[in-house]
Amino acid sequence: MVTIGGGDLHSEAWYLDIGCSNHMVGRKDWLTDLDTSKKTQIKLADSKALTVEGMGNIVTKRKDGKVALIENVPFVPGMKCNLMSVGQLIEKGFLVIMKLDYLEMYDQHQRLVLKSPLSKNKPFKLQFDLLG
Repeated sequence: MVTIGGGDLHSEAWYLDIGCSNHMVGRKDWLTDLDTSKKTQIKLADSKALTVEGMGNIVTKRKDGKVALIENVPFVPGMKCNLMSVGQLIEKGFLVIMKLDYLEMYDQHQRLVLKSPLSKNKPFKLQFDLLG
């Protein structure tokens, strides 16, 4: 995984979110094995709801060249940014450490998976090399 810092929200970037219960993406073309029969609603902090138009997988390329699969990602049309749930990453066995101006994530073997600087508007921003 490759990290980048700063800048405005846009559909190419991912934001690590501690309040988000699931990973979510607004780009249908990033998803493989999209199952459009899995529709639901996602409730936001301000009580608004967004419609999930299916669930799919995202195939990424890690810095070491290996392929990683992010499974069961909700497709939410119209999202202006893509969210990566820190809670979901922790459930999958990753260790997340937040420091003064960056976030580090380690796998089960204590290998650094990503390091993301704190961006201008205070989110942790990253970008993947997508395959497919």
